[in-house]
Amino acid sequence: MPAPTAFQGPRIDSVLGQLTGLDQGIANAEQAKTITPAVAHGLEMRDASISRMAQRVAATDHGRLPAGQYHQLMRRVDHLDQRLLTDTGSGLLFGDGADGGHYPNG
Repeated sequence: MPAPTAFQGPRIDSVLGQLTGLDQGIANAEQAKTITPAVAHGLEMRDASISRMAQRVAATDHGRLPAGQYHQLMRRVDHLDQRLLTDTGSGLLFGDGADGGHYPNG
């Protein structure tokens, strides 16, 4: 049986580190009751999905993330971070809020 791939390098470390921080933020928000358990679960599922994707890509490239996939994954991490901020009421809303804060309004 082959040894599991060792994930290495600043790109994979960065993605997984950001996801670890987001995971902690989700847990803190749920504990503070600024998000419901259902919202927390949805965010955790997205977090886990990004993590699996990063690990899958890294496993196919000897434990490293190519630049293109790294940027794509970091965009997904950023979107998840923004979703957490919005769900906790800390995010930036655009427009009058009638559309849930999505830009452009209307």
